[in-house]
Amino acid sequence: MEGRSILSRWSDSRRTDASDKQSERTPDPSPKVKDRAAMNPQNDAIISIIGPGMKVIGDCITDGTMRVEGSVEGSIKAGKAVVVGKDGTVEGNIDT
Repeated sequence: MEGRSILSRWSDSRRTDASDKQSERTPDPSPKVKDRAAMNPQNDAIISIIGPGMKVIGDCITDGTMRVEGSVEGSIKAGKAVVVGKDGTVEGNIDT
């Protein structure tokens, strides 16, 4: 093996220290949180969905419509309507 040298694919000039990488990164600005009413002034357009295979244990409250395709063990209070799909179940009171 004398006379042979191992060539590195990357030269030392390309290597950077982990702390150098940290200082080069700029953090993304955090997203602005908007008022829920300003984002959607019509509460009747809000639809909350409990999808198939999903199980909620506890009460659900929404200003808009709740659609249940999974199961809910608890009361549901919706400002607009509650729609229970053919495979959906609710074990509790429904109030609109």
